[in-house]
Amino acid sequence: MRERVAGRIVVAGFVLLAVVMVLVTSVTALRLQRFGADRPRDEQPPVRAAGLPPLPEVPLASMEPAVQRQFKDALARLEDPAAEATGPGRLGELLHAYGFLDGAGRCYTRAAALDGNGRWEYPRAVVLFELGRWSEARAALDRVVARQPRAAGPLLHRGEVNRRLNRLDEALDDYELVIDLDAAPERARAYCGAGQIALRRGELEIALEDLTAALQLEPEYGAARYALGQALRKLGRTDDARRELALADRHRDREPPLDAALAARLASLRTGAIDALHTGIDLAQAGDLVAAVERYHEALRLNPDLAETHAQLGAAQLARGRLDEAQHHLDRGLELDPGNADARYNLGVLAHERRQHETAVQHFRQAVALRPGHFDAQLGLGTDLRQLGHHEKSLAPLRAAMSCRPGDPRPYKRLAGALAALGRYGEAVAVLHLGTTRVPDDASIADRLAWILATCPAADIRDPARALDLAESACRRTRYRVARALDTKAAALAALQRYEEAIETAQSAADLARAGGDEELLTQIEQRLQRYRAGRPWESE
Repeated sequence: MRERVAGRIVVAGFVLLAVVMVLVTSVTALRLQRFGADRPRDEQPPVRAAGLPPLPEVPLASMEPAVQRQFKDALARLEDPAAEATGPGRLGELLHAYGFLDGAGRCYTRAAALDGNGRWEYPRAVVLFELGRWSEARAALDRVVARQPRAAGPLLHRGEVNRRLNRLDEALDDYELVIDLDAAPERARAYCGAGQIALRRGELEIALEDLTAALQLEPEYGAARYALGQALRKLGRTDDARRELALADRHRDREPPLDAALAARLASLRTGAIDALHTGIDLAQAGDLVAAVERYHEALRLNPDLAETHAQLGAAQLARGRLDEAQHHLDRGLELDPGNADARYNLGVLAHERRQHETAVQHFRQAVALRPGHFDAQLGLGTDLRQLGHHEKSLAPLRAAMSCRPGDPRPYKRLAGALAALGRYGEAVAVLHLGTTRVPDDASIADRLAWILATCPAADIRDPARALDLAESACRRTRYRVARALDTKAAALAALQRYEEAIETAQSAADLARAGGDEELLTQIEQRLQRYRAGRPWESE
């Protein structure tokens, strides 16, 4: 009995001790909570910094002096206790302006957590958008729009994210909110987004109206031109569609910013040679090569060792036909940055222009090794291998180019040509048939298919009747003004033994070739005319 009572006393003692410890801990916590703000800043535990991403390493050594000074000033501001949130935010803006998106995102995340008033949430959302992290960007933009329900930039960014996430109704709501902001410079992007959704849903008249409105605001908006061309094609307005698609190709790199004010803010942060370089790139994309070259020279004056400036200047001079100057700057750009795939590609183009096909192949191979998805390098490699007679070797890069850009007609035609040269006519026909399906508005693919079907030496491949249908369609679409299309039609007529019509059509083709100064094609047409006059069709070798 005494032992049981003693045990109870011991247990009660432990309970009492535990209660006392809880009370002491609670009082201590209350005192810390009440008086912690009075402690010196350097003695406070870094509670607010817990879980925040570390500040990024800034590659100062690789920057030109003017840019280095900008970043050193921004890094120095991080030491200022009063700039706990604005310091990382300002550094994030600089990183963002110069394209260091991962580092900018980390800085913006840190600033947003430390600031607490939402100031840095929007630029953080923009970086998430630019990195393609759609779901995270959507969540961040929801918070921004909740604070700024009539801000065009956040609404438009959220609309673009929703469209990429296939939330089309929500995207359309965002676009319409932007469209209703009459003075907003972002309205062209909103009209284009709404038009693209209407096109996707088959609402062609609505798409036409929205895309036309976008182009009234921004006539050189490439994506809007392309979508308008697709809508016109589906409406059966083939000539109008072809015109719009040609304009889309000319302006494919031109589009208004998603947030004009933010774009201007970031552009204003770039300085020195980098700013001149970016301005030059913008001018080159707009087609003003003379002004672009001036800005590139200004960039080199400020920093002679900026590799990308040499590469861009070389490309611009190549486009202007100034091959020696292009060679100098492209070589210098590669000397400074051996991994620049575009500079290597442009050296391949330069060698091609000089008919140095073996050298061109070497450059294109190196460009492809640096960037396997480089469409132009793959296409150039396949083209110059064919020029050297290496048809078998040309197949792989031409197929790669076709995969990189399924909507471009050139890989289909060149791949079919290589297959035909190897006697693989069935594969050539299959490639061209695929091309007519994927690029239905391009008459030249149909023309090449018609040519093989009309002139193929393999009897099981020849189909003159189908060839004539395709050739006639190509002639109509080119308004009977393209010599090669008429030449193909003449070959199809001869294959059907309709020689008088073949002779008349071939003579029209010869007249067009002569007027256009195409002596090589003219000679070929005249050779075929002799066969038709002798009552014999043309057969490809």
